[in-house]
Amino acid sequence: MKLIEFYTRIEFNKFSFHTFAPKNATMPLITHNGLRFYLQKRTQTAIVYRIARGNYQRASFVIPESIDFESHTYRVIGIADRAFEDGEQLRTISIPQGIKMIGDHAFCGCPLTSITIPHTVLSIGYGAFLDCSDLTSITLSDGITNIQPCAFAGCLTLNSIVLPDSVKVVENYAFADCIALSDIYCYAQEPPAVTEVTFHDIMQSTSVYHAHLHILESALVAYRSHPIWKKFQYITSKSL
Repeated sequence: MKLIEFYTRIEFNKFSFHTFAPKNATMPLITHNGLRFYLQKRTQTAIVYRIARGNYQRASFVIPESIDFESHTYRVIGIADRAFEDGEQLRTISIPQGIKMIGDHAFCGCPLTSITIPHTVLSIGYGAFLDCSDLTSITLSDGITNIQPCAFAGCLTLNSIVLPDSVKVVENYAFADCIALSDIYCYAQEPPAVTEVTFHDIMQSTSVYHAHLHILESALVAYRSHPIWKKFQYITSKSL
């Protein structure tokens, strides 16, 4: 069973799926550089909607910061649910500053090798990078506050992750089955809210996480007294 089937089955009744797909069908849908975009004329903003037909085999895309259409400039602010699900050969993606949200399953199953999330992104959607088994490097810029369920579940070759101090919540199964994950760097003074299954299947036993947790020295007491974070067998602290 693919991880997407397993985790969707678990979370479906708990999580309210959000979407960037517009409810107003009259919104313009245009193609630019191999991608389809919805345009919102009132706010002059754009959303990446899908890979355009004929571009499914492309290995890389660059999402623009803005698009010009009919003498107007539209700022690109979001990536829709399942926007890149047809990218079977997609290895690299450039996400610009200005993107605020990455939708549910946006890159699910893509063979990406690395990803950089800009500081303007506030939330990474449900299963956004689920089953990206070739993903070895993830850079989360300071600014993101919420990592939704299953966001990076099944990233089998991911060996480390840095959670910036802006992160407040890391939801259920966010890093589940990241079996190569050996180092987690968490620099928030206040431990982010996590659950028993946020790091599902990276445990040596039912009570100890095998990954190495790196935190700030000033936050050591907070993490060691936290019901979940304290389960990391190896906790290393450093001063600023």
